[in-house]
Amino acid sequence: MLLLTGKIKILCEEAIELNSFGDRLFSKSGAGSFYAIGLKNKGIGIAVKVEDWCSEYVPPVVISILLQLNVIDICESRKLSQYLDYNIYNYKNEIVGFKEIDFKLESKKII
Repeated sequence: MLLLTGKIKILCEEAIELNSFGDRLFSKSGAGSFYAIGLKNKGIGIAVKVEDWCSEYVPPVVISILLQLNVIDICESRKLSQYLDYNIYNYKNEIVGFKEIDFKLESKKII
C-alpha cells in the first residue's frame, strides 16, 4: 500500500500500474519534502529529506536511489520519465535552466 501525495503519488501509482515496483517496496511521503521507502526483500529503509522543502526534487532523487540499489532497472525508470520534469521555469513559464541529480550512494561498514 502506498500513501503518497503530489507528483510522487502519480509517479508511484504509474510504477505500480506498470509493475515497475510491484511488491518490492512500500513508501510514505510527509511534510517538508520528506519521503521514506522500505525495500521489502533487502531489509533496507531509506529516508529522503530535501532541506529547503523543494518537493519537486524528491521524485528524481527517489528514482536515482532505486536505480543505484538495483531495485529498478534503467528500462523501468524510462517508463516513469514522463512524470519527471528537469526543467526550471520563470514566471512566464519559459525554460531558464534545468535540475541535475548528481550523487552516488556509498557502502559503509558499521562496526
